[in-house]
Amino acid sequence: MKKLNLQIVRSTFREKGLKLFGAKELLWFFEATQRSAELFLHRNLKKGFLTQVKKDLYFFSDYQPHAFLVANQAYQPSYVSLETALSYHQMIPETVYTITSVTSQSTQEFSAGHLHLQYHKIKIVAFTGYTLRQLHEDTALVAEPAKALADYLYFVSMGRKILNDRLDFSKVKLAEVNSYVRLFNYKPLNNLFSLL
Repeated sequence: MKKLNLQIVRSTFREKGLKLFGAKELLWFFEATQRSAELFLHRNLKKGFLTQVKKDLYFFSDYQPHAFLVANQAYQPSYVSLETALSYHQMIPETVYTITSVTSQSTQEFSAGHLHLQYHKIKIVAFTGYTLRQLHEDTALVAEPAKALADYLYFVSMGRKILNDRLDFSKVKLAEVNSYVRLFNYKPLNNLFSLL
């Protein structure tokens, strides 16, 4: 059985490209016991070598994954959308500091280190329109421009978000946005979209 040494764990996980992990990965790669895995995580979190995203999900503080990957892994199923995706696709000029995602599960919100993550529930039938994007060394699920806009307008039509008057519609085909809008089957959203 390999000893759970910080340097060995770090180099092994880097070699494997594993940036987010928990006790189960320590058990798998190092044949550690549950107790030794939990002690390793607790001890290194306390020393600042690890950052905790949520229960049993960590990353090395000096080897942070892309924020979108953290958002995808922290709460599943989910994909980055809404203001974060609109900013990513340069459809709004603002820099967004909270990573906004949509999920088919319940609405959630939490922080991990300096990251603030928000998840907004949508109907499972509308949980589509995202692709895997290359983000430097990482990949993450991000809404296509038309779907990010449809998701955003859905929450605007519900009164849970305020319409950004600097939205750039030139990056999308309105027919494509409309096909996503129809998935929500929500009259206030249809009315809002028709006004735009």
